[in-house]
Amino acid sequence: MSSNEAISHSIGSAHAPPTSLSSWLCTRVEEERLAFEQNTYTPPPRSLIDRFNKLLQDDEVVSSGRSSVRRRARHVAAEIYQKIGPDVLLLVVIVVKSIDKLKDLERESPLIDQLQLWWSQKAHPPSLSIFRNLLVLQKREVPQISHYQRVVLEFGMRATYIDPPQPDIS
Repeated sequence: MSSNEAISHSIGSAHAPPTSLSSWLCTRVEEERLAFEQNTYTPPPRSLIDRFNKLLQDDEVVSSGRSSVRRRARHVAAEIYQKIGPDVLLLVVIVVKSIDKLKDLERESPLIDQLQLWWSQKAHPPSLSIFRNLLVLQKREVPQISHYQRVVLEFGMRATYIDPPQPDIS
């Protein structure tokens, strides 16, 4: 069994065999996790992170008028974030690189289960969480935040609520 087959097999779910897209994604996500574990990762372009942050921060009302591509991609991202966590979402974003490709993951019904199983069996590299937290800290100056920003602020802490700055009336 090759190393790629071993990775795919270890990520596989008891419920359904992985499809080629989910197998490809899981293999690549594991490669990225290993890069963080070994401190050999290359930071993704800031524009990539900003693009996905904007997607996650879209309000439901605003997105309902936009293409279903953004709405479906946001659904996938929110599901990964809520069921597995922000670190795995960051790894997926680094791998897929496009909103269109993230949208395609919606058809991969066993994918979330496969990623949950995989993540539960792997070491969680501290460098991954540190890197994710740095991304959060760089964007905290946003004065007003939407519902999605509160829930999924920059792949950040779970349900982080940040009060907008209050004027000093003293």
